[in-house]
Amino acid sequence: HELQNMWKVLSVVVVAAALLIAVLRDPATKPATPADAAATAISALQKITKNAQVHYQRLAIGYNTNVDLIVDALGVLKALRVDPTSAKPHPHSSLKSLQEFHDTFSNFFSQGSAAERLIENDSLCADIVAAAQRVDHHEFYIGGNAALMAKRFALAAPSSRVLLAGWLPENLRAMLPQNVEFVPNAQEQPISEAHLIMEYQKNVDWGEHTSPRANRFIAHCDATNAELKPMPEFHTALESFKPEAVVLAGLHLLERGAEDFQDKALATVADTAASSAALKTAVVHLELASVASTDFLEKISARVVPFVDSLGLNEQELGHVFFALTPSLSGGVSGEARAVKAADYIQKEFRDPSVVKTVEALTKIFTFSATHAKQGVRSISRIHFHSLKFHIIVQKKDAPFTDPTIALAAGSLIATGQACNFIDYDLPYASENEKLPDGSSFDPSSPINKFEDEKNGLVFYVVPVGVCRKPGKTVGL
Repeated sequence: HELQNMWKVLSVVVVAAALLIAVLRDPATKPATPADAAATAISALQKITKNAQVHYQRLAIGYNTNVDLIVDALGVLKALRVDPTSAKPHPHSSLKSLQEFHDTFSNFFSQGSAAERLIENDSLCADIVAAAQRVDHHEFYIGGNAALMAKRFALAAPSSRVLLAGWLPENLRAMLPQNVEFVPNAQEQPISEAHLIMEYQKNVDWGEHTSPRANRFIAHCDATNAELKPMPEFHTALESFKPEAVVLAGLHLLERGAEDFQDKALATVADTAASSAALKTAVVHLELASVASTDFLEKISARVVPFVDSLGLNEQELGHVFFALTPSLSGGVSGEARAVKAADYIQKEFRDPSVVKTVEALTKIFTFSATHAKQGVRSISRIHFHSLKFHIIVQKKDAPFTDPTIALAAGSLIATGQACNFIDYDLPYASENEKLPDGSSFDPSSPINKFEDEKNGLVFYVVPVGVCRKPGKTVGL
C-alpha cells in the first residue's frame, strides 16, 4: 500500500540498450483539476526561463516585412456584402474572384485552420482592403515573419544589433526598437500591399459553418515580397555586418512567381546559406510559412532546407513537407489532382497532429536532408515545430546548439502570453495525456519531456502550450 504513495519509476528499453527514465507522479499527488495542472505547468516553465540569456549579439533577418491589417473576419465579409450561404468551401491555390475568396476562407474557417492566400486580381484586392478599413476596430501593425522576429529579438537583447531586410512605411518603422537597422536603400511598401489578417473566435457561425477553434485567414497582393526585392541589398550588407546568426523567412511569398524566377531565387538563397564567406561561422535558420502548393514547398524542401542549420515550421507546413517527401502518398497523380490529395491528407493527418505523428514527420525531414547534404557544406541539425497545443525542438546529438530547454519554455510562454496574457486558457496537451514515443507521459511539475532516437542520432524536447479560449491575437505568436 505504501508503494501507491511513492513515485513510480518506469524503465523503458530503447535501441542500443539505452535507458530512458520517466518519473511519473501517483494519481493522488497530481493536480486535482485541469486548471491546476495548467497553472502548475506554466509556473514550472516560468521558473525554467528565469535565467534566460541571449546567445547572439549580431543577428541578420530577411526577407519579408509588410503592413498587417488586422480585422474581424466576418466583419470584412459583411462589408463586402457577401451572402453567407453562397460559399462552396474549397482551398483554391490563389484567389482571382470574390467567390474564390469566400470559398477558400469558408474552407479553412470550417476547419479552424490557419491559411494564407495570394489575391491575383488587383481590383479585387483593392476592394477587400477598402472593405477591411470600413470595419470597426481594424488595426495596422508591423507584419511579416522577418519583422516580427527582429522586433522580438531586439526587445529581448537591447544591447544587440539586428539587421533587417524589408520595406515598411515610415510610421511602422518607428514601432521597431532602436537597435533594429534596415539594409541600405530600404523603401516604403504601399498600403495597397497590406496583408489582411482576418481573425475569428471559436464557435462563431458563418452560414452553415461553425469555427471549431479560434484562428486567422490571411490574404494579400504583396508584390514587394513576392519578388524578394530587399534580397540583393541584404546579401550585400551581410559582408560588412558579419552576423553571428541569420534568419531567413518569406520564401513562401515566391509562390506567385514564374517557375524560372522561383528557381533562380531559391538557388540564390541556398548558395548564400551554404557558401557565403560572410556566413562561414554564422548559424542559419529558415522559417517556413503557409503555402498552397505542395509542389512549391517540395522545391524549398529539396533546394534550401538541406543547406541551413535550423528550420522552423507549424503543423500545416509540416504536413505539406511530409506529403512532398513521401511519394507514395500522392498515388502517382500530379497537378491539381495532387494538390487536392495533399489538402485532404493534411486536413486529416496534420490539422491536429499527435506528438507521435509529428515526430515521424520531423524524422523524415532529417533523413531526407541527410541524403541531400554535401560534403563540407552546412546541413540541418535542428528543427523547431510549433503548433497550437505543443512545441517540439529536435536536434542532432552533435548539433552546434546549446540545450534548447530554456528556449522551448520561453516559446511556449510567449505564445500564450501574447495571445491572451494567460487569461482564460486551457492546456489540452496535458489533459489528453498522450503517450510519447518512449512511453513517457506529461507531468505538470516537469513540463518538458525529453527522449532520444538512437537510430537517427536525434534528441526530442516537447513542451505544452496554453491554448487561449478567446485569443486577442492570432499572428506573430
